[in-house]
Amino acid sequence: MNGSKWIAGVLGGCLSLWALGVQAEVMPSTRERPSPATSDTHLIAQATGICPAQLSGQIAAIANRPNLQRSRWGILVQRLDTGETLFAQEAQRFFIPASNVKVLTTAAALERLGARFQMRTSVYQVPSQTGAIARVVGRGDPSLTEAQLQQLAQQLRQRGITRLDRLIADDTHFKGDFTNPNWELSDTQTDYGAPVNSLILNQNAIGERSVPNPTQHFLQRFQRVLNATQITVAGTAIAPAPTTSPQPELAAVLSPPLSTLVVETNQNSNNLYAEALLRSLGATTNPNEDSLAAGIAAIEATLSRLGVDPQGIDLSDGSGLSRHNLVTPEALVQTLRGMARSPNATVFRNSLAIAGSRGTLQNRFRDTPVQGRLQGKTGALSGVATLSGYLDPPNYSPLVFAILLNHFDQPVRTVRPAIDEIVLLLGRLRDCG
Repeated sequence: MNGSKWIAGVLGGCLSLWALGVQAEVMPSTRERPSPATSDTHLIAQATGICPAQLSGQIAAIANRPNLQRSRWGILVQRLDTGETLFAQEAQRFFIPASNVKVLTTAAALERLGARFQMRTSVYQVPSQTGAIARVVGRGDPSLTEAQLQQLAQQLRQRGITRLDRLIADDTHFKGDFTNPNWELSDTQTDYGAPVNSLILNQNAIGERSVPNPTQHFLQRFQRVLNATQITVAGTAIAPAPTTSPQPELAAVLSPPLSTLVVETNQNSNNLYAEALLRSLGATTNPNEDSLAAGIAAIEATLSRLGVDPQGIDLSDGSGLSRHNLVTPEALVQTLRGMARSPNATVFRNSLAIAGSRGTLQNRFRDTPVQGRLQGKTGALSGVATLSGYLDPPNYSPLVFAILLNHFDQPVRTVRPAIDEIVLLLGRLRDCG
């Protein structure tokens, strides 16, 4: 047995042990749970470096294993500095990307809205001859909790307001259905498939069941908070349309800046945050149209200006929960490359999970040369496993890559180690002259 075959055998054996300890999401979730820490991956660090010319054969050996032969691999690996392609397999073909869609959504949001963008929730005074009426207007803040409702109530109380004859909820900032029609019914009943509206509260979920009527839920909770602040609310109503006349603002709270919101979106793979960002794009760029459709159009237009081929993207949502999403590995890499040149490069890169350290990559690649050197975005649905991001190998130029695996009939936990093996190969690259 020659040396390279012996090393490949050792590497395969180590990763077989590693696979036994890896747990993956069988179903998507609002926050993808990091896999448990592994114990044997430190052995991989003993493997020798490989030359770029060896990469094709070694990746093919992983991708063509018997348990993966019926699956589809889409892979693109490039040097970040020069754009040189080191490996490509079906890089220009469509794949279901799962949560790698969030790479596109957050990149477009940062480029179009800016890192300082915030969502404002306001309470306005409604002119009336029949009593005190207030209108609460939401603008899609996915981070809003009852703590912010208490702030609004305190601001109203400080203005001397002790009674509201009517509290009106204006949930019209986002146009269109709260629930994406391309999502599975079973997903829409869970916390990771919660409805997306303009008046989001506590991520529109109670435990693991999504809130079926988020506007009414918001009204009920706000009324309770107001009552607890000694502001009596005699009645509530839901506005059928936005107001067209200017009204004095009585109270307001702001979301964290977009630079903070994208961290929750990408590191924890939060679907609701991603969908709120998508609809904010739509509401900002085309406020009179359906926010979902307008948001998707805004993503495609924004990324096109960033250097992404629009023919490589066909989206149905902003989070990746829909199986109708189609993306090429090339489009993902183009997005990552474009963001590396952007003024938002640092904000975007810091929003990604880090191998062995934080987010959905917290417990992957621990005790390997890749730990701390990979910043990426994971993705998983049944039959779909993806990973894309930036990698700084110890002995080679920085890389950008996308790996999309589709159409497997096994639990994600049994195929994810193959993706990680490929990344570990990339981490072993060295310049062979």
